[in-house]
Amino acid sequence: MDEAKRIVCEERHNIHGLPEKSFKDISYLWEDYLTEKNGNGSVSIKPHDVGVLMILLKIARIKGNDGTNTDDWIDIAGYAACGRETQTAQ
Repeated sequence: MDEAKRIVCEERHNIHGLPEKSFKDISYLWEDYLTEKNGNGSVSIKPHDVGVLMILLKIARIKGNDGTNTDDWIDIAGYAACGRETQTAQ
């Protein structure tokens, strides 16, 4: 948890900015892309959905590497914290 906090609050924050803005930007891009692909109307993705979807991506990677990559587990904790942070900021 300490490593996830360090990465999210320091390293990634300096690179990507606040999760509230970054996840909002990502959600808009994913909405546009998925709405275009869907063809049946708009798709709504909230910023906290970005955290959930990124966690699912990490789970898929864990399945592929038998859970041996420590970074995947740390990233899940970070995405969970960022997802919650963006949810409370709405």
